[in-house]
Amino acid sequence: MKVVYIHHASSYGGSSRSLGILLPRLMELGVEPHIICPKGLSSQYFKKITPNVYTASSRAFPLLMTVAAMKNNGFHFFRNLAMKGNVKGIIELVKTINPDLVHFNELGLSMIAKDVKKLGIPIVMHARTMPHKGFPRLNKYANDKIREYCDHLICITGSVSNWLVGIENKSIIYNPIEFIPARMPFSKNKKPLVFLSLSAIQKSKGVYDIAEAAKILLNDNRVIFRIAGRISLKENAKLSFKQKLMEFFGILDFNAAQRLLDFIKENKLDNLELLGHVDDIHSVLKDTDVMLAPMHLNAPPRSVYEAGKYGIPSILSMEDKVEDVIKNEESGIIIDEESPEQLVSAIRKFLDNPNLIEEYGNKARERIIVNHNQQINAKKVLDVYISVLSNYKSKKS
Repeated sequence: MKVVYIHHASSYGGSSRSLGILLPRLMELGVEPHIICPKGLSSQYFKKITPNVYTASSRAFPLLMTVAAMKNNGFHFFRNLAMKGNVKGIIELVKTINPDLVHFNELGLSMIAKDVKKLGIPIVMHARTMPHKGFPRLNKYANDKIREYCDHLICITGSVSNWLVGIENKSIIYNPIEFIPARMPFSKNKKPLVFLSLSAIQKSKGVYDIAEAAKILLNDNRVIFRIAGRISLKENAKLSFKQKLMEFFGILDFNAAQRLLDFIKENKLDNLELLGHVDDIHSVLKDTDVMLAPMHLNAPPRSVYEAGKYGIPSILSMEDKVEDVIKNEESGIIIDEESPEQLVSAIRKFLDNPNLIEEYGNKARERIIVNHNQQINAKKVLDVYISVLSNYKSKKS
């Protein structure tokens, strides 16, 4: 089976990594992958998996969707709507490859899906991102396009699936994890306990909530906080006119890292360590007791899966508390978004009863091993392909 995968971003991130983990397992099942993506780190990553990688542009492909916690979703939506120019080259590549099926690695690629549909090729889409609730009309537009062009929608969590209502042909297939390590032993007498965040230094990732929690717990020697994420400092004087304009309109925030550093310094937060970018997250996880994921994204991030496979429980914030990834007070703790006080209460629960770390961690690991298995999930994806192709042939006949 020949499948074209259309990946939207030039940068390497969670979506490219999740697809990259699945591809070798799909190849073992008889799938011949051909990947179309922008030139950049993602294309370099995919070339390590298969030589069939085609770069249509150096710019990201147009995504007609909103993203939870992103600023100026309207601006990004209409900017992408105007990026019709780079669709033609992608379609020409699809024609040349002549696949049995096209798999879009994000649901917002409907502008490209429209032209793929005209070629008579069945379409599968991956829903990886939670939409922003503040843009109902834009979300309706995106959902309508999914219903119009997509033959089957794969959602990475129950949160995403619940949000995308009115779409009949969809399933939940969780993101795969690379390997299942041995369960790390937990020392009940360990002090201090390490609470880690694997995230970018952005407000939407909850790093300021963690800093507020560190301030409240500054004199509690039972806990230490760590944030692993790239610290990008930008001097205002060195920003280009375009960057200053984008910051003025709230499209980008070049001072997020500096504000966090200033807050840490002003409050003398000796209990909060910034690790910077970490290439080997597994070495950091081996010294972690609880994962912190107080995101403003209304969905569990990949860090929760990565922690769970080691038997590390998470504190996760969600607006809609769907418990398919984390079962509240069984395999972790779910709190409200943007609530440092609730974050502190959840942390204290682990500090006051360290046995919960092992208990919740074991449950988290059991769930991760089943839901995020590479081979099982690759087979589920293949079953989707077979079903879509079968239905497509039936309609034609």
